[in-house]
Order: sequence, then C-alpha cells, then structure tokens
Amino acid sequence: MAKTEILSQIKKAEEDVNKMILDAMQEKERRIKEANDQTHLIIKTAKEESNKYREKILESTKELIKEEQRKIISAGAREADIFRQKSQKNMDDAVDFLINEFERTIVNA
Repeated sequence: MAKTEILSQIKKAEEDVNKMILDAMQEKERRIKEANDQTHLIIKTAKEESNKYREKILESTKELIKEEQRKIISAGAREADIFRQKSQKNMDDAVDFLINEFERTIVNA
C-alpha cells in the first residue's frame, strides 16, 4: 500500500469518526429536546388535572356550604315560628290578664 493511500484511508477514517461523533451529538440533542418536550407536556397535563380537581373540590365545597346554609336558615325559620307562636300565646295571656285585672278593679271599686 502506498503512503498516499494509507494517508487517504486515515483521512477517510477520521472523517467517518467525525461524522459519527456529529451524528451522535445530533442524536443526543434530539433526545434531550424530546425529553424536555415530554417533561413540559407531563407538567402541563399535571397542572390541568390539578386545576380540574381543585375546581371539582371547590364546587363540592360550595354545594356543602349552600346545603349547610339552607339547614341553618330552615332551623332559624322553625325557631322564629316557635317564638312567634309563644309570643302570640303570651300576648293572649297578657290580654286575658289585663282584662281580668280591669274587671277585678271595676268590681272592687
């Protein structure tokens, strides 16, 4: 083999190695980009799911609060009705008492 041929083969081998290195570096960059893209997608999806779950919990909590408000208002209305009935009875008793006292005062006068 001639010296020029050997040098030519060495040069070709160096070019092949350099091309392999370049290809490997490009593949590495492609994979890194792909991994980053997947990471961003996973994070985005997780945030969306988290927001959906938060909204669901928030709505559920709002419904529980509304139900509790309805119960409190209903109980308050029942208590108010009981007080109204008691006050009406007390008013009737007070009127009867005043009439009796008035009659007793007139009879004893």
